[in-house]
Amino acid sequence: MTTYTLRKGSPAKTRTDLVVIGVARTSKGELEVCPGAEDVAAAYGRRFRPLLASMGFDGNVGEVLRVPTAGNLKAVQLLVVGLGKRDSLTLEGVRRAAGVAARNTGNAASVALALPAHDADH
Repeated sequence: MTTYTLRKGSPAKTRTDLVVIGVARTSKGELEVCPGAEDVAAAYGRRFRPLLASMGFDGNVGEVLRVPTAGNLKAVQLLVVGLGKRDSLTLEGVRRAAGVAARNTGNAASVALALPAHDADH
């Protein structure tokens, strides 16, 4: 049986098998973590964007990248989901990103979603 628990807290400090974050492209084409994922990017420091770029991640809608955390996070793995252009991010886009994430969790027993949301209903 699947259970869901809503909690506030840092995804970088959550003990889980997998942390899911959203990354979008700015109007200048640069990668930017979306709200909720700032702590994850901070845990990797300045090497976060170069890491994504070196693995060919562009932030396109539905694009997925699985990264071992190597101790940067309490989670074992990080799943980065592309959200497309930051300027055109919508609730529907975030919902679709959550669906992409759900299809790519593999056999993770616990997953922490840190996708952008205005409130718990999102």
